[in-house]
Amino acid sequence: MSKKLLSILVLSAAALLISGSGNAVKADYEPALYRAAKRGDTAKVQQLINQGADVNEETDDAETPLHGAAERGQLETAKLLIEKGANVNAEDEDYSTPLHEACDGRSLDLVKLLIEKGAKINAANDDRETSLHIAAEDGTLEIVQYLVEKGADINAVDEDRQTPAEKAREERRNDIAEYLEGLQK
Repeated sequence: MSKKLLSILVLSAAALLISGSGNAVKADYEPALYRAAKRGDTAKVQQLINQGADVNEETDDAETPLHGAAERGQLETAKLLIEKGANVNAEDEDYSTPLHEACDGRSLDLVKLLIEKGAKINAANDDRETSLHIAAEDGTLEIVQYLVEKGADINAVDEDRQTPAEKAREERRNDIAEYLEGLQK
């Protein structure tokens, strides 16, 4: 290699490092099955499972394909994953379960499916939020009502000592706050 070419390569590498473009940053790992589940590509999910993909393989954040499907409200994909053995109570690195994700994703049908298949309704994430906290903050009144009907603890407190009703009030979700406060009387 010529001295001139070597100088150009060294200077180019230095420029990349200085600009930050040369940082060796590892991309977040998301298995193909997780990506397909999140997109709701049920045919691809089936194909990958047929090829031996693990329905409980985790991303770098410990999310499973069912977390991905639940987050995006992908009901048919979630049904297939559960049928093929996906763990409905799998916890990601923040201890969030697919039920937490479904409540955040506002999918009542998916919430119903997960609970019917054995999801722990009062499981808490690392902020000590239950699915009811998540639904009260980000979900719908219908999801909140369903969770309560199925035994969600309306008096559970998160790490900030807030109940789901207080979370709803804080987020100006007055319909949800009033419903939950009415149950506490």
